[in-house]
Amino acid sequence: MSLSEAENEVYRKLDAYFDLNFPIGREGPEVLEESHKSEFFAIFAEAFRAGANIWSGQISERFGSEWREKRTQEQWDDAMELCDAWDEWWYAWDKQRGERD
Repeated sequence: MSLSEAENEVYRKLDAYFDLNFPIGREGPEVLEESHKSEFFAIFAEAFRAGANIWSGQISERFGSEWREKRTQEQWDDAMELCDAWDEWWYAWDKQRGERD
């Protein structure tokens, strides 16, 4: 399946975000703090507005096994918590627009 230009851009930004916040071989920042969640939310908001239909399962698949093998379990758990928030935000924004029941 071919990705749209918007989806490719979102994945590029997510990749940069994850590399910065989940560095290989060392501790990164506390990503679940508000400032780091805000950065992640900004990527989400841009994706939503651009119509990039990306869900957390797709994000975890995209970064999946190779990414997970290089990070700690704690880093993976934190990343998946952020991805869960992604789905919650998507649901809320769709609901606000009246697109879901």
